[in-house]
Amino acid sequence: MFAEQKMDRYFYAMMNLAVVAAVGGAVILLANNLEQISPQGFIDLFAGLTLLCTLVGFWQQWRGAEAASQSWIFWGGIAYGVTVFAGGHFWAITTFIPNLLLLWLAGLALLAFFNGNPWQMGLVAVLNLVWLGMTFLYGYSYWPALVLLLVLVAFVWQRRRSGAVFFLTLVNALALVNCYLYALLEPGHFPLTFSVMHALVTFALLGAVSGVAGVRRRPVGVTIVLVDEANALWPYYARILGWTTTLIGLATLMAFNFRVSWDALSAAYDSRLFGVVIGFTLLMVAAVLVFSRPTTAGTRPRFVLWAGGFLLLVTGMNSGMMAFAAQHYLPLSAVVLAIGLAMGFLRQGARQRSWLYLSMGLLLLLTATISLMTEWMNNYQMSALVLAGVAMLILLTALQLQRHRAESRPQPARSLSTQLAGEAAL
Repeated sequence: MFAEQKMDRYFYAMMNLAVVAAVGGAVILLANNLEQISPQGFIDLFAGLTLLCTLVGFWQQWRGAEAASQSWIFWGGIAYGVTVFAGGHFWAITTFIPNLLLLWLAGLALLAFFNGNPWQMGLVAVLNLVWLGMTFLYGYSYWPALVLLLVLVAFVWQRRRSGAVFFLTLVNALALVNCYLYALLEPGHFPLTFSVMHALVTFALLGAVSGVAGVRRRPVGVTIVLVDEANALWPYYARILGWTTTLIGLATLMAFNFRVSWDALSAAYDSRLFGVVIGFTLLMVAAVLVFSRPTTAGTRPRFVLWAGGFLLLVTGMNSGMMAFAAQHYLPLSAVVLAIGLAMGFLRQGARQRSWLYLSMGLLLLLTATISLMTEWMNNYQMSALVLAGVAMLILLTALQLQRHRAESRPQPARSLSTQLAGEAAL
């Protein structure tokens, strides 16, 4: 059964590539013969393709051919987009690109939701980010993006399990929150200026998500508990949230191993505490959920690290807030944290024989080493000593990895004569 599904995916992937090649040829043909094609005929052609692909897609869905249905519906959505842009210009309905993009998004979202097409809904999520950025520049209302965000949430929670669409939904939510906060603090928001408040709120949101991701919705005991589809999806999405926030947190930590990042943060601080208050509120609410409910392994340490990182960011915004901030010891605290996490990842990677954990540990160790050698050491003797220590840590990790590999190997069974000889010797 699994092999058949895999072959179906390969088949429809090849079919889609064939369609892409055919569409490329059609675009070249149409672009060189626009004078001979009437605008109304061009619109009628793509409107007909939209209707044909949509009807065939829903017919394939009724037959139970899921992969074929999604392919037809996806290309029907592309044809619908060409129809919208061509019709909007030719009939003078609107030539404003955000309005045309919104009309296309409305049709795509409906098709993707009722067809359960994750590829098309992923396209909706990406185009919604583009529309949100254009709307932010023009200063229009964000409520259509909010409606599309609710559609994305409903899709990943009720219609289709898709890690990519879930991640894009999270990005859309963060972008929308930042747009509303910017409009709240800068009603005219022209000219557009960076505010450190956005970085703080986004960081606090990700920290809260890192903790909430591991909260168990329903504790499972010895007895079998029947869960609905939403509860069954939660562990899958929780793993995605956990890994997403972990990787973002590690990237942020590596950036703040260097003094230039702290200087940029302090220079961008505008002395407003709005983002600080919102950030601490979000983390406090998340802390109540994290420490009052059963959680998965690693959730609470990860959340504590995020909360501690938020406190460090708040401290580093203004060099006059604390004495050691003015003495540039904040990068050193980030270096110490990076080394501690690197040792934890290396130990876990050696124990589980996980190249992902080993890679993250080595990357953190390398970043901390470069920071120490460039920011804190002025002589070659100390640099050589640091590199020798790093080499020793890597060597110990390699030896531990080899030991765990040897322990996990199955031991060869002894023959009956060998066992009898051993018992006689005893």
